[in-house]
Amino acid sequence: MLFRLHGASGAAALEREQNIEVGNVEAEQLRAAPQTAPVTVPTPQPLSLAVRYRWTVIPPRLPTGASEDPLIGRWRKLDGDWSARIGKAREALEGAEQHRGRLRSAFSRLLSAMLGFERTHGALHKQLDTLAARTPSVDGPRGAPGLLDQLTALEEQVLRLQGELEETERKAREEQERERQEGEWKARVKKARQELATRREALAAHEGLMPGLTAELTTVEQGLKDTKEDIPKDAKKTGTNLKKDLQARQRRLSDDLAKLDKDLKRLRAELDGLERQAAESFTFKPLANPAARPAQGAGRFVPASGLSQPATPTPDEALPEVGDLRHHRGQRYLVIDSWAALESGESAALRLKARLVAPEDT
Repeated sequence: MLFRLHGASGAAALEREQNIEVGNVEAEQLRAAPQTAPVTVPTPQPLSLAVRYRWTVIPPRLPTGASEDPLIGRWRKLDGDWSARIGKAREALEGAEQHRGRLRSAFSRLLSAMLGFERTHGALHKQLDTLAARTPSVDGPRGAPGLLDQLTALEEQVLRLQGELEETERKAREEQERERQEGEWKARVKKARQELATRREALAAHEGLMPGLTAELTTVEQGLKDTKEDIPKDAKKTGTNLKKDLQARQRRLSDDLAKLDKDLKRLRAELDGLERQAAESFTFKPLANPAARPAQGAGRFVPASGLSQPATPTPDEALPEVGDLRHHRGQRYLVIDSWAALESGESAALRLKARLVAPEDT
């Protein structure tokens, strides 16, 4: 059945329900998206008994071309430095443990000292494990500085432990060297004292030979002189043989005296040396370079932060509890992809002065 309404150009039938597509409607805020409706809607045809309007709400979305907010990078850098420092401290403790093991094997006298180092080493390991379970970015601006101070203090303790181990090794090696040198000194003195009597007897025996040889040589030299003057002309041949015998004896005695004089000088020099050695006092000569030997492939641990604040400062703002913080043309955006994160996201966005939005492709 058709009806003609007053003023209508033609007749029309009754319509039980009219569906009207309104199109897309943009929501100003994520929270308002479920309640967002078109400001105006098309007029339905007059003979519709019911009208159903349909529209699609477009939530605020991340603009195209947005990049990661610098705050994320600053916290990532700090977390990276933290992890690197934790790793270096752990390597240093492992190196200290190997160093301690070498000392225990090399120096049995250091047993009590090694027990003390073992307790210190164990305590530092526990502290390091506790710190390794934490992350500066999770603790945020309030907790991160204290966390970093704890790590700096631990690094200084590790450095102190290394120094104490090296100093203990240096002293142990020095004491070992002292004992070696003192043992050699005692052996030298004992040997010198034992040889002194023998050398004195030998010197006395050699000195006792000198007068006889000297007198005999004087006699031979006088005989040569007398033979030259007293040989008669008719005994020339006999005198020649006698002279040759005396000259031979003279040469032999001169050689014997020269050798005896040489032996006396040698014996006196040896005796002087032995007397000095027997009277020698002990003097320790330290090793030229008694440096401690680090573990192979590892150098001395130096804290990444030195004794000052870390190179990477702690950001003033904490990371958002939920979502992804982005940046575009001077505006921050906090992107969440779940309605369950709406309430936390609103709080974080307010704190970070960011606009709460849905992902770009929503």
